[in-house]
Amino acid sequence: DAALFALARAAGKPVSFEFPGFADLAEFMGSMPDVAQAQYVRWLLDYLEERDRGEDTDSYGWIEGRRPVRSLERMAALPELFAEMQGRRNQWWAETIRDLLAKWRSAFVGVGQLHVMGASGIPAKLSAMGIAAELAD
Repeated sequence: DAALFALARAAGKPVSFEFPGFADLAEFMGSMPDVAQAQYVRWLLDYLEERDRGEDTDSYGWIEGRRPVRSLERMAALPELFAEMQGRRNQWWAETIRDLLAKWRSAFVGVGQLHVMGASGIPAKLSAMGIAAELAD
């Protein structure tokens, strides 16, 4: 993201982040219901346990072009967390992208793979708003 940030700034393009600083991330996490916060901790601990056992956590599979199926499965098993991270957060992203497109007509948006997969992914939410989204190869 640092390289993209530098290129955009050099071209005079506006750049913004979902969470500009740690306080913004902490505010988002703190705004989640208590049960979702507890499930987020469980999700992270499950990931660390899988990693420590030498299992494929698929966290860096994107480097090889693999989808984060295991991460999504791990989250889908925690319904309140899934609703917050894949439901509410992806809806926010879709609305933000819609508003960016209305203002600028085009925008580059970078998100993690987990946010583009399935019926709760950002492309599906954009499609429901009548906005065609194409994933880059």
